[in-house]
Amino acid sequence: MTRVTKPIQLAVLVVSVLTPMIADTTSVVLIRSPNQLVLAADSLRTFEPVESGKERVFNACKIHVANNFAFSADGTTIASKFSLDAVRTTSEILAEGGTLDAKAHRIATKLKGPLLRTLVWSRSNMDPTRYAKNVLPMPANLSIVIAGVESGLLQFATIDFERRDDSKGTPVTINAVVDSCAKESCNNDGIQYRMFGFMNAAKARVDADKHFFTKDLVSDASRLIEIEIKDAPDAVGPPISIISIDVMGLHWLANSCRE
Repeated sequence: MTRVTKPIQLAVLVVSVLTPMIADTTSVVLIRSPNQLVLAADSLRTFEPVESGKERVFNACKIHVANNFAFSADGTTIASKFSLDAVRTTSEILAEGGTLDAKAHRIATKLKGPLLRTLVWSRSNMDPTRYAKNVLPMPANLSIVIAGVESGLLQFATIDFERRDDSKGTPVTINAVVDSCAKESCNNDGIQYRMFGFMNAAKARVDADKHFFTKDLVSDASRLIEIEIKDAPDAVGPPISIISIDVMGLHWLANSCRE
């Protein structure tokens, strides 16, 4: 199995987060074929503390490795004030025993409470205009995608944390939707893809071009991220990190944050 170097978690190292943060700007894509998984992400990140509203923009690692899995998180990922740390929690649970599906459900259960407390605090403390712009429109306030090899099978799981508000617009519940797939149990033997964060331009391109996907999934993943970089350069930016996964293991093809 190919050895991979665990990426530096720059977002954690660069900023000591003591207050909740507005959602990171991210574009992440997962492409699956029967024999390969490809995970790609941009590197531009913004951090905006709720209290100060002063945005910081820098490059950061968005693909992380734990055990035999690579994963990425998009949305409100960290708030030490409420023990929310999506990257750390996902890493720790992926190192535990059990199936990927069971791990994904444990991740969902552990993160729901901290995420809800973070959003409730943000609703009360953030300027309404900023809250409406940065939190309200998100279809999922946090999404996590995991891909890797388990028991000799290519597997992936996605977790979408969907907020439910009361009549006054205050978050009251988080519904975590888990979707997992092992190679032997997937119904679709063709190409599947999922995007998170900034994705509208890329999805429109795919919808308009029935032949968008080729046999080169790495190139396809890169093109999808490049479309979002061109469409939203202030929010999505290079370099692009790409990891390819087959039954032999994880293979970094482009890594902007390798140790």
